[in-house]
Amino acid sequence: MGLWGRARTAVSTTGHIVVLVVVASGFVFFVALGVDGLGGLHRPVHWGTFTETSSSCDVWDRQCTTTGDWLSQDGFTVKSGVTLDGSTGDDGSVRAGYQVGGISDDEDANVVHTAFWIAAGPWVAWLMALGTGGCLGWQVRHWPRNRGKPQRNARNGIVPRHAAAE
Repeated sequence: MGLWGRARTAVSTTGHIVVLVVVASGFVFFVALGVDGLGGLHRPVHWGTFTETSSSCDVWDRQCTTTGDWLSQDGFTVKSGVTLDGSTGDDGSVRAGYQVGGISDDEDANVVHTAFWIAAGPWVAWLMALGTGGCLGWQVRHWPRNRGKPQRNARNGIVPRHAAAE
């Protein structure tokens, strides 16, 4: 194998390692969120009403951030300038809640979630962990083990002439 072949192999191997590290980091992150989400099922949810005061949309990301005020059901707790995880109704308000504690502490992050995201949060993290785990398994399984060696035909086990001549 010549200089360019070795350089190509080195670049390819480096890229493969970078992809493995990034996907493995994502897997660990989503597992941690999933464990925290399941562990947080016992934490109380503080429910109230979110009322939109402003909304800003990013054209490039196609996402909107909704900011507003949250009033607890008992009327004693008011949070101003919080971000909504979800969408409001036609009147600009929606039932929303937050949980204190855990990795993504809603009180520190200053965010409230709609009922859908309160219930779906832990399961979305586990679905993402499953997806990244599958991607990680595929990457490891397809690691280039035989680089530089003649590849055999899968059907008949014969080494092609051009590969044998190298």
